Amino acid sequence: MSLADAQVRLYHLAAFVFSHLRLYKAAVYAYDRVLRIQPKDPAARFHRAWHLMEVSGRRGDAVLGFQDLLQEHPSASGHYLLGCGLQKESRHEEAVAAFRESIRLEDSRSPDLFFNYALSLEELGRLEEAVDAYRSAAQLAPSDADAWGNLGALLAEIGRRRDAVPCLERAMRLAPSAARALAVVAALYELHRLDDAERFAREALARDARSTDAKESLAAVVAAQDRYEEALAIAREACVATENAPSSRALLAFVLADAGLLDEALPVARQAVDGAPDNPQAYAALAKVYLEMKDGTSALASFERMGECLASEANRVALSARVRLLLGRGDALSLLGRQDEAEAAFDDALRIDPEFLGCWPDAVSRYRGRWTQG
Repeated sequence: MSLADAQVRLYHLAAFVFSHLRLYKAAVYAYDRVLRIQPKDPAARFHRAWHLMEVSGRRGDAVLGFQDLLQEHPSASGHYLLGCGLQKESRHEEAVAAFRESIRLEDSRSPDLFFNYALSLEELGRLEEAVDAYRSAAQLAPSDADAWGNLGALLAEIGRRRDAVPCLERAMRLAPSAARALAVVAALYELHRLDDAERFAREALARDARSTDAKESLAAVVAAQDRYEEALAIAREACVATENAPSSRALLAFVLADAGLLDEALPVARQAVDGAPDNPQAYAALAKVYLEMKDGTSALASFERMGECLASEANRVALSARVRLLLGRGDALSLLGRQDEAEAAFDDALRIDPEFLGCWPDAVSRYRGRWTQG
């Protein structure tokens, strides 16, 4: 064995030790020493790029390292790690291309590959493709709560709530938490399965008695069952716990309006808007109060402001929020005698989310009846 070969073996061994100690910068230095002696060593180039991803400020160098290596030595694992690096740099188009190449090179059975592929597809708004990728990840790793949870959440977001609930429930069974329980509550509520939604809301609260989200969800579910006194008590408790946070005030205004306590609901809704002038939920609550007061002009103005807030949000807007905006605008337009516009809003809501409207027949009847009567 030559001296150069002995040095290469020593540096590889040192890099291996540093890696296990999570001394990634030192491992990169060891691979740099190998490459001074053997510049084309593919193993050293691969592992150097891999470890660079763990060194602060060097992820860009890791991406360049993989791109250079893969031109000469394409591999499924190399493209997967390149995709991960690109994903962390928010270069999702390139990440998707790298993940797809990894899948092409090797009929991959890696759940991590499909999970990360789904994450980038979701960031790009390619939601149906992301659903398929999350499903592959979940099927390949049946005990992965994150894969099932992400699959369920995305299915619910695109309006496939009946498909979403079993996935969300499975995630809850695999890794129970208040947050996972609340994800189930949201989907069940949209499906009008209120008894089941209440059960999960109470479980969320049992897991985290201080959770404002759990209290607000429980209040909404109980109010939807016309148990207003109980719902108001929970909503007021949430307001106290959050020192009257806008979301808690908005919920309280909703429940007060449903209960017919409009004189109390209106100032609460206005306070929610004043406290969070860019919060669509606050404007939805204010619009709800105006609808119950038969003030179509003020309700429509509030819904328009809600729409502006939704349009300015950085994150994707949930389908259910868009539907509620359309239905609310339609109701306000109906109060103003603008029936053609009201019907058009309802038809748009029905077109984009027929499952939601199919689960709330009383609401549909109320809208249809009010508009035709107008």
